[in-house]
Amino acid sequence: MPIHVRDAGVADAPLIALLGVAVWVDTYATAGLTAATAAYVTQKFSLPSVEALLSEPSARVFVADLDGSAVGYAAVRHGSPCPSAPELDCELSTLYVLRRLHGRRVGSALLARCRDHAAAAWGVGRLWLRANSRNADALGFYGRLGMERIGSVWVTLDGVTNENFILADRGGG
Repeated sequence: MPIHVRDAGVADAPLIALLGVAVWVDTYATAGLTAATAAYVTQKFSLPSVEALLSEPSARVFVADLDGSAVGYAAVRHGSPCPSAPELDCELSTLYVLRRLHGRRVGSALLARCRDHAAAAWGVGRLWLRANSRNADALGFYGRLGMERIGSVWVTLDGVTNENFILADRGGG
């Protein structure tokens, strides 16, 4: 069955919250969870946080469905300046796909929808994002889809500092 990418609505908040928790824990909590990371994840993907994202006028959220079930989501924000290139102001703030669906074009469908929306709604030709420097799968995915590293930022969570690469669509626009 084909992937269907659709606009997310408030009724999707529980799906988005649970997808966020599942993908975040699977990707980043490889050594297990601490109280601090559990608190971070439950706050970041709480229903009020997701509902706030869905109601943000400068953001758009999309859900990917496969066989009638939500398997991933993406959020894009306009007016979010890139730390490495402030002229880029449209951030792909989240693109999460359940690991068992990697390689089935769910992520590329979500990214295409975000790019299309940014161009049509905001006149934006290039997106930027942050990706954990140790997430080789994500870095390879974004590279294959035309994004390149343009800088870094450092993020500290639970006393551990990690490098996040800043990636942006290649070329002008």
